[in-house]
Amino acid sequence: MNTTELITKITESCKKQIDERLYITAADCLLDVGFITIADYEAWEDGKIEYLEKICRASTQELSQVLNSIRSYAKEERLKSTQLPYNGVNGRLYFSKRKQDNVECAYRTIYMDPSLKKRDIQ
Repeated sequence: MNTTELITKITESCKKQIDERLYITAADCLLDVGFITIADYEAWEDGKIEYLEKICRASTQELSQVLNSIRSYAKEERLKSTQLPYNGVNGRLYFSKRKQDNVECAYRTIYMDPSLKKRDIQ
């Protein structure tokens, strides 16, 4: 998939998430564009996968494009951002191999409709 196609798929995912529940997560975008499967995601949540990027069917450049496109969409739509903790069976879940704060922060950031309160997010 080329960059234009990827950005289109990410934008469609963002719109769908906002329409359905008023917030966007990077993990759901990865699911929607086909970079991970539900089974992969659940294995990660269950602590069977050390970090989410390990099972992504995408290059580092593509993963970066996902995060940048989500951020751009959220800015254009004037969505609020907040951090969402990701905890699994064995404690905190990590997205990246190196567990760098800036990368983890980008994945943990959710973007939500200004009318939504953080406590309303499941």
